[in-house]
Amino acid sequence: HRAVQVLDLLAASVEPMTLTEMARELDLPKSSLLAICTTLTELQMMQRIPDGRYDLGIHLVDLGNAYVSGTDLVKAFTSVSPQVTLLADETLVLSVLDDTHAVFLARRHGIHPVGFSWSQAGARSPANCTATGKAQLSMMPEAEIRRRFTGTLHMRTPNSIGDVDELVRESKRTRARGYAFDDEESRVGLVCIGCPVLDASG
Repeated sequence: HRAVQVLDLLAASVEPMTLTEMARELDLPKSSLLAICTTLTELQMMQRIPDGRYDLGIHLVDLGNAYVSGTDLVKAFTSVSPQVTLLADETLVLSVLDDTHAVFLARRHGIHPVGFSWSQAGARSPANCTATGKAQLSMMPEAEIRRRFTGTLHMRTPNSIGDVDELVRESKRTRARGYAFDDEESRVGLVCIGCPVLDASG
């Protein structure tokens, strides 16, 4: 459990972290944390860079690729996305919802690629800040949204939705029109549209 907490913390961090920073964030003794980091580093789940800080390791890429390659939804996206000529200029992304985050599984660059790392396969972003996340939340009952999101929501920009009541209202608007907007909510200067992928049952 603690090892996964460490990996999740590094995944959410923009920069590599020191042992002291991780211990403070996770409220763990440094001695216990060092043992965890040492084991994860030996298994290549983490790496220690020359300045002593820790970052995610290369073995996670192998695991991520194995997961993605076995996901039928990704195969379908890879097959279908080149055929969407109407959006040939635009970057298309595929994500799934993991509790309060959108997890990106695949991306197809348009003519003008979007270089932001948050949309790379395996990246996570708060669902309340992304069009794909908000589109998926719109398919949930209000009670489930309120169960997942409590207190102040993580905001990536000043335009992000910051409270649950507004997120519920936005989910209702999204459900009514059939698609979601990210109007500079995940990144200033970036506007996205998202819609849920439905099966034959709707």
